[in-house]
Amino acid sequence: MRRATTLLWLLAGACGSSAPEPEAAVFDEGPLVDPLLRRYEAPFSGVWAAAEEALVEEAVAIDRRRRGKTRGVLVGYGGLGLRVKIRIRSEEGGGVEAGVDILPRDPTLAAMIQDRIADKLSLDRAKADLFGQTSLERAYRDDLERCMAAAEGACRALHLDIVHKHLVDPRGRLEARDESGRSVRFTLRSAQGAGQGTEVVLTTEAAPDGGEKDFLLRIVREFERDLVRAGE
Repeated sequence: MRRATTLLWLLAGACGSSAPEPEAAVFDEGPLVDPLLRRYEAPFSGVWAAAEEALVEEAVAIDRRRRGKTRGVLVGYGGLGLRVKIRIRSEEGGGVEAGVDILPRDPTLAAMIQDRIADKLSLDRAKADLFGQTSLERAYRDDLERCMAAAEGACRALHLDIVHKHLVDPRGRLEARDESGRSVRFTLRSAQGAGQGTEVVLTTEAAPDGGEKDFLLRIVREFERDLVRAGE
């Protein structure tokens, strides 16, 4: 009799269970606070890898990785008690959405993490020449502030209008446009370790008349001239 009762209890429990499907459970871990959402035209695996690298480079120690075929979540912890969560999901019709959620709220760090993800995907796109962007990557001995000043100087010398500037060590970002509307983005990052210099990535989108690489090389030459003049 006891055996029969136990069996009935197990069957009733199984029928009444409403556990979410694995894909939903992976992505819906914990409440959302105020995520910064961006959509990327890239494979899910590429966005996932870029997000992992972005957290590591922002000194966020990854504590949990839960990944399905089309959804996943990364959770990590940074300095000052920050808890960082990135939720990634493929969207119907293509594209991948990534949401960066931070407690206590830190919109600047959230934007920087998204920028890192975008930069990594941009470099991948440039290498494969698939997604209409071209990037150049350089490393310099000069510190972050000097490189940002050189980026501003290069834009002024080439008559580019600066439309955005953000500088918070160890990262900086500057965006500018020429008279035709062609844009360039400087992404700067202090190299690991004091006095190790700065890594600089310049990115521009494809233009109808082409010449993206020549456009970036012209800016790089002016940028490097400014660095030399400052060191004289």
